[in-house]
Amino acid sequence: MGRDMETRTIFEVADDSLQGVLGYHFYVMALHQSVDPNRIETYLPNTSRVARVDAFPHTFSWDRYYLRKDLILAFMPPFFELYQSRVSITAIASVFDDALTKFMGRLRSLGYPQQLNGRKLEDHSSYKERIEWAFYESKKCTVGDLKAIARLSKTFGIIDEVRLLRNLIMHNHGIFDKGYENGAIKSKDIERVVHPDYKKFKDTGKGVAIILNYADIINSSRAHIEVLHMLHNQIQKAFFNHPEPYDYEKENKIIMWNSVFWGDTELGNVREAITRDSYLKI
Repeated sequence: MGRDMETRTIFEVADDSLQGVLGYHFYVMALHQSVDPNRIETYLPNTSRVARVDAFPHTFSWDRYYLRKDLILAFMPPFFELYQSRVSITAIASVFDDALTKFMGRLRSLGYPQQLNGRKLEDHSSYKERIEWAFYESKKCTVGDLKAIARLSKTFGIIDEVRLLRNLIMHNHGIFDKGYENGAIKSKDIERVVHPDYKKFKDTGKGVAIILNYADIINSSRAHIEVLHMLHNQIQKAFFNHPEPYDYEKENKIIMWNSVFWGDTELGNVREAITRDSYLKI
C-alpha cells in the first residue's frame, strides 16, 4: 500500500523547513564572520532629522532614536552568534510543533484520534503533550535507522530541552527561572537534559541568560530532524500499511535551497515585490 500523501507532505514541509533553519544559520554566521564591521553602519536605517542621533521607524506615529554604532557593538563577537542561536532554536521548535499538530490532525480526520495516558489529545493540547505522544509513537517504530530508534530517550531529552529554552526565550527574555525545571516532561523514559548554566541560577537566584553555541544548534537540529523521520515512518506503517522508510536517495530528493526556503512557488515577481512600496499602510 502506498504512503498517505497528505502525511508525507506534512513531513516534507517540516523536513525542508528544519533544513532551511540550519542552512540560514550557516549562511548568516558565515556572513557575519566575513563582513567588515566598519561598513555595516552605511546599511542601517537612519530616519533622524537630528544631527549626531540616528533613528529607525518604530510605530506609525513616531521613530525611535538609537545609535547605529551601538547596535553594531552589541553584535560584536561572540554576541551575534548567541543571539542568532536563540532565533534558530525558536524556529526549530516552532516547525516541529507545527508538524506534530498536523500529524495528529491528519490522523484524527481519518478516525484515528491520538491519546496520551488514556486521554484523547485535541488541537488545544499543549506542545509538551504532543512531544510525549510523539515519543511513545516513535518508540513503536521498527523501520529506518535502528541506531536512531535506540537513542530515542536521549533524542527526546534534547527536544524537550529545546521546548523549555524556546519558552524562556519567548516569555522571559531568555533568562532562566523555576519554570525551566518545573516545566520539563516528567518521564522515566525520557532522559532529562539540563543546561550547564541553570545551576548558576539555582545557586544565586540571580538572572542568568541562556547561552547557546554552534554545536547546540547542530545537535538540536539533528534531534528534531531524526525524530521527524522516525515518526513519519511509524505513522505511515501503523496507519497506512506502508512499511518502507522514507529515504532521500530512493525519493531522489536532493537539497534544492530555493525549494527549502520558498516551497513550491513561483519566484518570478521577487524583484518587483522587493522594490515596490509597502502595501501594509495606514
